[in-house]
Amino acid sequence: MEKASVKAVIEDNEYQVYFKELSRLSRIYENIRNENPELDEATSLRIANTILSNNLDDRSESLST
Repeated sequence: MEKASVKAVIEDNEYQVYFKELSRLSRIYENIRNENPELDEATSLRIANTILSNNLDDRSESLST
């Protein structure tokens, strides 16, 4: 029973991180679309994904040093 409780807490935290990243991605995407309306949706989403992944890489590097 205790292992199941721990697993549920871990899974819940993983989902929270996932939803936070989706929220960040959505905000970045909306900013790109607002600032560059000439870009299509796919291009804007690729740019937003790149920005988000670069930010995550920078964070992980700063945590490891």
